[in-house]
Amino acid sequence: MLMLVSAALIYDAVSLGIGQPQASPERLRLSFKLVTIEKAIGTVSLALAQISVAVTLLRVAADVHHKLMIWVVVGSVALSKFFACIFVFASCTPIRRRWDSSVAGTCWDGGILVGFWIATSGKGWFLTCPSASQSRYLTDI
Repeated sequence: MLMLVSAALIYDAVSLGIGQPQASPERLRLSFKLVTIEKAIGTVSLALAQISVAVTLLRVAADVHHKLMIWVVVGSVALSKFFACIFVFASCTPIRRRWDSSVAGTCWDGGILVGFWIATSGKGWFLTCPSASQSRYLTDI
């Protein structure tokens, strides 16, 4: 459901003229505002999807170590996505500066945000990679 809301916000931003050089500044400000809101909603929906996969893996995991690792992943994903949502709005002072460059204020360096987003996007990569204890079972097949 949240992903549907996210897609609708992006659709509205595109229809307002984001990405088009001839769009009016007022329409671009509104479209950037929609994209900013979408980032937070999209991050929450992604976190819920990743956590639901991890909870499903909890039902399959038999070893206590695997369950502990999955809980670590769930906590890590929840924490990193929480901070990602906060950073969307906290990265500019005042918040309106995020979508309206005519407002006086400051924003964080873009490299900090890009680095954080890259780090949070790779949190669940090892859920799909077989661990050393699982790989010995793959060779027995």
